[in-house]
Amino acid sequence: MIATKLKRVLIVDDVEDLRALLRIALTMRDSFEVVGEAADGIDAIAQAKAHQPDLVALDLSMPRLDGLEALPRILEVAPGARVVVVSGFDEARMGEAALRAGAVGYVEKGDIFAVVEALELVG
Repeated sequence: MIATKLKRVLIVDDVEDLRALLRIALTMRDSFEVVGEAADGIDAIAQAKAHQPDLVALDLSMPRLDGLEALPRILEVAPGARVVVVSGFDEARMGEAALRAGAVGYVEKGDIFAVVEALELVG
């Protein structure tokens, strides 16, 4: 049997319950390992630097430093990371800005399994 390397994921959202739901949904799959969680952009940058994740699920609206501001800094400290923005803002409003800032995908909040699918697609 060939061992599959798990994709290392950092979850960034200021809502603890959403982080927990995404963590559960990811760990139900055989392809992900959640290596860190953060509740704001500043902590996200520190977690990305410390854990060097393969994937980051990043909320936009957070205290201290929002996701759009944190995104290029996350990529700076973890250049191998692929970032999927997960936001309550509709894609037409913020999706283009997120992609310009370095995200590889944009998913509107609401369906946690759509987030997992997006991470699988870009990972």
